[in-house]
Amino acid sequence: MFIQNQTSETLTLVLTATQAQYLLAGLRERLDILGEDVRELVTELAAAGVTAAAAPDHIRTEYMPPLK
Repeated sequence: MFIQNQTSETLTLVLTATQAQYLLAGLRERLDILGEDVRELVTELAAAGVTAAAAPDHIRTEYMPPLK
């Protein structure tokens, strides 16, 4: 992701499809605290055909002891 253009009124970002999916998923999770501007961005991303990334079915974690 990088900023293509920035003014005091607008910000243009260039994202890969995967980055856009994760952005949409993250924004949707936090709509209640981020406000109306983010709600508009979520609507625009969805209108552009971006679908939120699916949550993993199972997150695998493993323990590795510290090296001596």
